[in-house]
Amino acid sequence: MSKSLENLTNAETGIVGEYFVAAELSLRGILAAITLRNAPGVDIIGSLKDGTNISIQVKTTKDNKKWLLNKKVENSESNYHFFIFVSLNKFQRPDYHIVPSSVVAKSCRDGHANWLAKPGRNGKKTKDSDLRTFSDENDLYLENWEILTNII
Repeated sequence: MSKSLENLTNAETGIVGEYFVAAELSLRGILAAITLRNAPGVDIIGSLKDGTNISIQVKTTKDNKKWLLNKKVENSESNYHFFIFVSLNKFQRPDYHIVPSSVVAKSCRDGHANWLAKPGRNGKKTKDSDLRTFSDENDLYLENWEILTNII
């Protein structure tokens, strides 16, 4: 029995995104191994042709360019760690936004600080939260696959 995109649970949506990313990496000559949900902050280990290993965290949405993360992302900076944000686009070819972890960490830190600085409901101080968001509305990182192989 097949499911429609709208009926996928959040966990199923995440798994679909991971497999799409693993396929795209494989098409580009990067060996991709999906972790078994017990590697914190790492969904895929990639091995480049020169033997360099990279870690990838995949975040998937059904049809938008805004992804939810948690505050741990603010400390996930590494030259060898990347985020691949997937928008499934109603099962057309997904959009992939490939972003260095340092960019995601800074964006989340700055965005959260700006959100906290704004007044909340009825002008009261905004209550802190562990949630963070990342957005690539201007498609700066859309199909940015080459960044994975241009590691310093």
